[in-house]
Amino acid sequence: MAKNLVGKTIAKTVVAVIIVIAIIYAVLSLVIPQHLATMYSNLGAYSAAARYASLRYTYTGNIEDLDRCATYAVLSGKDKNIIEFCGELLEDDGFEDYCATKEESESYRQHIYGSLASSYYSTGETETAISYAEAAIEDLTYFPEYNAMGTLTVKVADAKDGSTAAVLYAYMQSWTDDKGYDPESAPDAEQTYYSAVMDVLLYWKGGE
Repeated sequence: MAKNLVGKTIAKTVVAVIIVIAIIYAVLSLVIPQHLATMYSNLGAYSAAARYASLRYTYTGNIEDLDRCATYAVLSGKDKNIIEFCGELLEDDGFEDYCATKEESESYRQHIYGSLASSYYSTGETETAISYAEAAIEDLTYFPEYNAMGTLTVKVADAKDGSTAAVLYAYMQSWTDDKGYDPESAPDAEQTYYSAVMDVLLYWKGGE
């Protein structure tokens, strides 16, 4: 009888402790989500970090917090997270101005576009992926290194996707003509990158 009473007391105590911990955790989640985001990031749990950073963003509405969500989403490697948070960042009215505050503004911009293009392609939404890759460079008159078109080209090559390679190659030819782009007059690194992208697309579309 005494043993049963002790056992029940211990069980109730454990349950009570668990409930208290859960309450404390819930309160912390609401009060200091940014610190929990950092904690989970340090643990390598980037999906959880993105969620807590997102909670912080709902409080502040600051694009810096949305950028943090997108960063964790990319680090998580999960297409669903990337599409959600990078997509929300890209749709923010202040996105282009925010890019301008970055030390490597165009590289950052291309990174967001490229992450979206890559994730949409991985989830089977090829047309959407193509639209992001094209949008990333359509207003440019040069071909920045590691841009979204190049990022998607790598995915297409890995998938041995000749039909999509043909679409991208056709767009690149049109873009080159419309912009009057001359890769030979571009910096060496840019010229090399442009040539690599075109060569890969040409190869996988089955060109000469």
